[in-house]
Formats: sequence, C-alpha cells, structure tokens
Amino acid sequence: LDLGNCQGILNVNNCIQALLDAITMMSELKALGLSFDNNPNLELSQTLSNFELNKHCFNLEELCISLSGCPQIEDHAVYCLLAGIPSSLLKKINLNLTQTSISSSSLSFIGEYLATLKNIREIHLQFDQCNNLYDLGLINLAKGLSTLITLEDVLLSFSDCAHISDEGKDSIAEVIAKMKTEKKKL
Repeated sequence: LDLGNCQGILNVNNCIQALLDAITMMSELKALGLSFDNNPNLELSQTLSNFELNKHCFNLEELCISLSGCPQIEDHAVYCLLAGIPSSLLKKINLNLTQTSISSSSLSFIGEYLATLKNIREIHLQFDQCNNLYDLGLINLAKGLSTLITLEDVLLSFSDCAHISDEGKDSIAEVIAKMKTEKKKL
C-alpha cells in the first residue's frame, strides 16, 4: 500500500491509524508493504503507540515499510513500530528511514530488535541523509547483525549521513565480512 505524497488527506495520522487497525485484523497476513514516503507532517509516535501487529499477525514473514522523506519521524516512532512487529517468523525486513529525524538511539534499538529475528534471511535498511546518526549507533546496529546466523542478504545504506565516519562504516563492514566467513565454514 503506497500512501506517499498524500498531502490531500487532511488528517493522514487518523487515516493511518484506521489502516493499522484494519491490518491487525488480518491474522493470516504473511507479507506487508507500507509506504508513507514524502509526508512532511507525518508523525507516527502517537499512532504507533498502540500498534500491536505482534498480537494478531503471527504468520508475518515479510515486512517492507518506507518512511523516506518524513522529517517528523523520530526515535520514538521507530521504537513503537518495531515493538509492535512479530519477530518469530519474519524472514525479510526492508525498512527505509531516509531523510527522517532518527538518531543513533534508533540504530541501537534496531540492532536489538534484529538480534531477536531467529529466522531472518534478508535485511535491507536505508538511512540516507539522516543527520543525527553517529558511529556509536552504527556499532550497536552491527552488534545486532552479528548474532544473525540465518542471514543471507544484507543491504545497508548510510549515504550522506553527516556524522558517520569511515570508522563507523568499517565496523559494519567487518561484521558482515565475518558473517560471510563463518557462513562458508558451515
């Protein structure tokens, strides 16, 4: 479902709340794709605070959520989103947080969440042009990735993040290289 550039919807947060409520009733849902790109007034913290997909959609295997270009999206929204997503069967996650206002706290929480994904095969995370990200968040994200033994495909993007150094990027690259080496041994 693509709700990108929805400036015509007067109260996009109420619309999204109704949509999320409807999704939670789909207990057999295996794949979910939601795009809210380029909605400058989208602020999901309140809307997602009651998001409990994990209590209803036990069969979810694939999740794709894009919030690119939504500058009101901050750490609390990311926390609420991931806290409400079931992790037991999830095999593929694609999360696009490009041009949002998240900080390194979100990267740390995402790393913790990823560590709970015991069946994950594919992870695509995009954080381009997020100017509140620092190396420590990247290191914590790397820690979460390092625990994933079922992972086959990783795409991480941090283009134009002003405060991410080569050292931070190297920490992620080292974890991924180590994961590939250990996978070959199996």
